[in-house]
Amino acid sequence: MRADNQTLLPMAAATMSGVLMGLSFVAIRFVMEQTSPATLATLRYSLAALCLLPFCLRGIGRLGRADLWRIVLLGVFQFGIFQWLVNSGLEHIPASRGAVIFSLIPLLTMTLSTLRGHEHFTALKLLAAVMSVVGVSLALGEKAFATGDSGTWTGELMFFGAVMCGATYNAFSPGLLARHGAAAVSTMAMASGVVLLLPLAGIEGIGANLGTLRPSGWGAVAFLGIGGGALSFVLFNWSLRRLSPLRTAIFVPLAPIVATAAGALLLGETVSLLFGLGLAGVVLGIWLASWRPGAS
Repeated sequence: MRADNQTLLPMAAATMSGVLMGLSFVAIRFVMEQTSPATLATLRYSLAALCLLPFCLRGIGRLGRADLWRIVLLGVFQFGIFQWLVNSGLEHIPASRGAVIFSLIPLLTMTLSTLRGHEHFTALKLLAAVMSVVGVSLALGEKAFATGDSGTWTGELMFFGAVMCGATYNAFSPGLLARHGAAAVSTMAMASGVVLLLPLAGIEGIGANLGTLRPSGWGAVAFLGIGGGALSFVLFNWSLRRLSPLRTAIFVPLAPIVATAAGALLLGETVSLLFGLGLAGVVLGIWLASWRPGAS
């Protein structure tokens, strides 16, 4: 694969975004015992939107009504429904199994983008998306397929619904990002998600949940809002504006790989002997999706 800086820089940004997403999974696992799903998501994206707001006030002011409503709808999917489903799903199934379902995002992104006519389906792209799922499954080992506590499909269905929301955002947002920029779209989308999450957080008892957060929990929230929220999604959206939806989404499976490695280092979790092979599978998927024979 040969590429110039116009390709390498977005790929580097997508890689960093995937790493930050992976560290976010660890932070969510750490802080979930101190709060509730909607409360955590509300705090995270309220902080992220506030961090980005000073950098995009002019861009937000130039949004037309039609594009504004498109961003609001996509924001509800990505930063409202998606985050609530992920946080809630982690209460029903192991994080490792959720991560395997999470790795379906490139495959579903490619499917939706192809149906919209914005992505050309090829066997190589399909192989790249499949390799990301295989790689994550190998890296997480038997933990991903251990019997859950609930004995139902609740957690799995929640994660699959979240994956569909994420793939929809990836497939439908590039045009908006090209017209209005990553910061403005990210801020408005996050704010829209927060508007949806606030009533859910109220039902959970957001006031009481804020009182249960310890200093370590507030530190995790700060990371989730600044690093795992504002920075991570601006980098992802900046890449999505410059690469195809699949070539950006293929970096998402890095998140569970990073989460597994960070969980082993920070939380003392065990890692399968197949972790290295799984990581190689994910990297191979990225390479296949990015490969352009003869590109300069």
